[in-house]
Formats: sequence, structure tokens, C-alpha cells
Amino acid sequence: MKKKTKFLASLLTPMLGLCAIAAIPTLKSVNATSTPTDNDPLIKYDFTYMDEQTEMPILGYMGVPGLAINGSAAPSFLTRANIQAYKDAGFNILSGLYEKVPLHNAEVRKAIEICEELNLTYFVCDNSYRSSYEEEPTSVPSKDDFKSMMADDYYFESPAFGGIAVRDEPNIHCFDSMGNVNAALQEIDNTKIVYTNLYPKGASQGQLGFNNSNDYSSWEQYIQYVEDYITKVKPTMLSYDCYVVTEPNAKVSDANQAVGVVGNYIRSLSMFRNYAKQNNIPFWVTIASHDHIKSWDSIPLKQTQWTVNTSLAYGAQGIQYYTYWNDGAGTGNMDDWADQSGARSQGLVSYNGAPTDNYYRIQKINNQIKLIDHILMQAEHKGIMQFGKQHLELMAEDVLYSYGMLRDVSGDAFVGCFDYKGDDVYYVVNNSLDSGIKTFKADFVDTVNVKLISSAFVTPENPEGVIIKNNVSSVGFNLTGGEGVLVEVLKWENFI
Repeated sequence: MKKKTKFLASLLTPMLGLCAIAAIPTLKSVNATSTPTDNDPLIKYDFTYMDEQTEMPILGYMGVPGLAINGSAAPSFLTRANIQAYKDAGFNILSGLYEKVPLHNAEVRKAIEICEELNLTYFVCDNSYRSSYEEEPTSVPSKDDFKSMMADDYYFESPAFGGIAVRDEPNIHCFDSMGNVNAALQEIDNTKIVYTNLYPKGASQGQLGFNNSNDYSSWEQYIQYVEDYITKVKPTMLSYDCYVVTEPNAKVSDANQAVGVVGNYIRSLSMFRNYAKQNNIPFWVTIASHDHIKSWDSIPLKQTQWTVNTSLAYGAQGIQYYTYWNDGAGTGNMDDWADQSGARSQGLVSYNGAPTDNYYRIQKINNQIKLIDHILMQAEHKGIMQFGKQHLELMAEDVLYSYGMLRDVSGDAFVGCFDYKGDDVYYVVNNSLDSGIKTFKADFVDTVNVKLISSAFVTPENPEGVIIKNNVSSVGFNLTGGEGVLVEVLKWENFI
């Protein structure tokens, strides 16, 4: 198979507009009959050239499931309508899970063909390459072994194919095999990735593969786990999960907890941000779409958007959610699938694929990402500034006490600082989970021209959510709990 040449699709540059601050419009309903336009790119991602990519990856783990495993009577849900609904929620990458090669080749073909039609990227779940070592293996297939296996894989020819899903949350004993898969894949097609999502810091020592202990891993062990992954697999991107502020009435200070799945939030962001910068690759964060750890309750919008927006402010260039489809997919019997009132019914869609309230909550957040991703994907992350009384415990190397023209922000603000083609960019996040709207004001050291982007500014006349302010020394805006606004100080040569 010949190594494929790079293909970079152009995306439409958002139009500039002027408007006053307005309420967020009603979210669009799911349209199962819409089709891609002529402006949609043919190939969504070229993972070798992410520094030239302008659309942020957004993935729902446990997306639209195919035929279930383990003898379950659950049907396949791989229909065009269900995958269209997935896209309409704001997702652009679908990863296989139950539909695996070679077990369900027909299902994989169906999924990838629909994704090709709807202009989505698809990660194939191929058992031929999935690493399943729970203990240290006595032998590992070589790169050449995997390269030979890949020679006849039909899905490589689909423009929707983005990579091979090789195991969720692998332990250290998987890395040699995964590294050989990745080396083979890069030689055959260097625009695709080996996709996995790493354990969070809250994982046990046994889960990471160090021993059989159920005790929490230490930071030294977790650092070794991540560094071994980078060294042995040589990934094109880093991805991990860390679920935080998921419980009702959670506080921002909960993110400073030292142990547990819901803790270690900022230190993990800092760690992956810095490893990503050192290796010149992006990092993605997997975020809880509902409280699946304890109560299976919905998470208030302000808490989810706080987690998404602080991750973006910290430089994340990919957002994933657990889970899109109801978490009971692939288990139980037909009665379970028909029951829409069970305790485990809080995915973004129900057992049968009907959108829940969570669907529209995440759709709203994804709409915000799509307004600003063309900037965040091209910007260099510089650090974090905090204002107000409510601070998170940051790592010293990430803290900025000044950056560019910004002098101060009134209120509790968590601010990611970026360089975007010479412009100073600030992603200002309401660093509180309080109910209601708070007024913020950004003050500058001199008069500036600024562009503000937020879904809060979207109207039918201003679909891009852009406000331009000329020759101002400050700008004001309103944000709900956890909401963000992107502020770009325009240099004259970049001013339109």
C-alpha cells in the first residue's frame, strides 16, 4: 500500500459581524435528513498536520453502537438517522466500540460508509490490533507483523477512516504492542493515528499495571505511566480522562482534591499540557457528560461547561465526553433496552437513541467550541492568569502574572492566554459554579481593537457570535457559571 499524501481541507473563515449582547437562541433540533454541503471538507482530519487543522476534534465515547457483544440481544443502532443525530450534537469523530473487525465486518463497513457520507471521521475498532495484555506478555508482535496485517485492510481506503482504536485505558503492559502498531501504521499511512484514552491519575496501581494493588497510584507512578506511553508508543496525540465537579452543588474548590477520580484536575491538565508542548502534539480531555460514577444523574450545564472551558483555557485541543449513548449499551436483554426509566438512562441519548436533556446541554457547549476552535487550534498556549477571589491551585510553571495588553479582569475569572498569529488571545472563563449571570470587565493597558466571540452573542443576524470593539480601554460581558468568552486583541495588520 502506498503511503498517502497529505490532504488539508480548507474550512470557511468565520464571518465578522457586529451586534449587541443577546440571549442564546433555541438550539437546533435533530435533523435526520440533512446532508453535507459542498463546503464540507472531504477528509476531516490529517493527524500528522494538526498544527494546520482548524476544526477541533469532538468525540463521544460510546458513540452510536453496532451489534453488541457478550451474547446480548441488543440490536445494532448504526443507522444514518442515529449517526446524523450524533453529528447534530456537535461531534465530528465517531469511534467504533461493539462493531469490531473481524467479528462484525459488515457493521464496520456500514458505520464507515455513513460517516463518509456525513463527513465524519471514524476510528475503527479492530481486534487484530487491540492490545489486551493484563499481565506482562512473553512476546509482542513486531512492527513488521502488524505492517503485513495492515496490507489488506479495506477500511484504509475510506476518506472517513481516521485511525485504529486499540484499547481504552491501557496499562503499561500494552505499550510495546501499541508502539509496534503505531510504527506500522505510520509507515503505511502517516495521516492516521492509533487512538486510545489513558487512565486518569485516580486509577489504582493495579489498573496502571504496576502490581495487583487497589490503592491509588502515586504521582511518581502516574508520571512513569504517561512517560512510558509517550516513549514506547510515540503517539500523535495525548488523550486522558479526569471527571470533576460532577456531583450536585459541586464547588470549584472540589477540583483541588488530592486523590480520587474527581481530583487532581489542574495538575493533570498541567502535566498533559506540558508533555504535549514538549512533544509538539495536541492533548485531548475526556469529560463526564453525566454523573455515571455515583448517581447517574445529569450534571448541571454550568458544571460541564466549566470543565470544558477550563480545559480549553489550559490549551486542550480536543474534547471528548463519556458517554454519548446510554452506558448500558451492549449489555442486558431487550427489556433493558426498551426501559427508558432505569437508573442507567442518563446518556446523551437513551437506550433507543432518543435525545435526553443531556443531549441538548452538550450540544450547546459544542456550539461554543465550534465558534472559537479555529483560533484555539492554531494558537500557542502561553499560560494561565486568575483574577478575583476564587482561585484554583495552579502549577507554578503555568502561572502568568501579566500577558500582552490585558491589565485586569473584574470578577472570578480563569483566563487562558494564547498567541494567535501575533495577536494576544484570552479565553476568559467564569470561574464559579454560581447560578445566574455575572458581569465581567476586561481592562487593557492602552486603547485596543478587540474581537469577542461567544455563543452568548449569537443571533440570526450574527450567527458567528462575534463582536468588534474599536479604540477601547475596556470591554464588558456577561457570563453564566463556567461560561467562556474568547477575547482577541487585534494588531493593526490583522484587523479587518
